[in-house]
Amino acid sequence: MNTTRNIIFAVVLVTLLLISTDLNKDEKKKMLFDALLKKYGAIKASKANTVYDAMVKAGLPINILTLAVAQVMHETGVFSGSQRATSVNNYSGITYSGTKEQLATGAKKSNIELPEAKGTFYASYPSAVNWAKDYIRIISRGTNKPIQATNPADFAFRLKMNKYYTDSLENYTKNITFYYNFLKKSGI
Repeated sequence: MNTTRNIIFAVVLVTLLLISTDLNKDEKKKMLFDALLKKYGAIKASKANTVYDAMVKAGLPINILTLAVAQVMHETGVFSGSQRATSVNNYSGITYSGTKEQLATGAKKSNIELPEAKGTFYASYPSAVNWAKDYIRIISRGTNKPIQATNPADFAFRLKMNKYYTDSLENYTKNITFYYNFLKKSGI
């Protein structure tokens, strides 16, 4: 009898935790939309929703979500509609490598060349979720594992050690921190 009651209690507890996590994601999404709507307008807030939904659907852990959104805000100029983001579903400037791991996410070589690296092209994805899967794959690899970062400086450092970006560590950290602080002040 006690074993059955303990099992039922455990199932109820796990269910409540899962519901709580989903509500937390929905609450964060609404706060993100409201904050961006107020500061940057409806179009950018809508694009942020697309990116947020893709990251959640692809399985990005909620504890890294704010850092990831801050980075994407930096990479896209706050969802400004840069060519790579709008035409090839690439919200973080991922370059095309053609590895089997990248191809497994649906990536293809786009016709958009990196301005700073002639002969290197951005990856193109069939959907934002495909991009998010590749993004998660990239930030989960290497000895530094950026997905395990705990703050903007740690995230920027781990990304730099994994050769994710070419900008200076100082500048990249400053930009991610700016957007991260904006998101945190907005309750995200």
